[in-house]
Amino acid sequence: MMTAQWLAVLPSSEIPSEQPVAVVVDQLPLVLFRDGEGTVRALLDRCPHRRVPLSLGRVIDGALRCAYHGWSFDG
Repeated sequence: MMTAQWLAVLPSSEIPSEQPVAVVVDQLPLVLFRDGEGTVRALLDRCPHRRVPLSLGRVIDGALRCAYHGWSFDG
């Protein structure tokens, strides 16, 4: 079970600015991406609309855009 602490899951150098990266931490699917300022953000790797993995989307103008219907998430 996850606790209230930071966990290193991937080197920052492996997170590009235009493509999200899927990781699994303690059986929890997460998506990592860079926002418009280059800061790494992490979200649950499921769109709240249809539960499509957000990691299938793209980063556009610093927001992660769902591949299924285009909703954007800024982290």
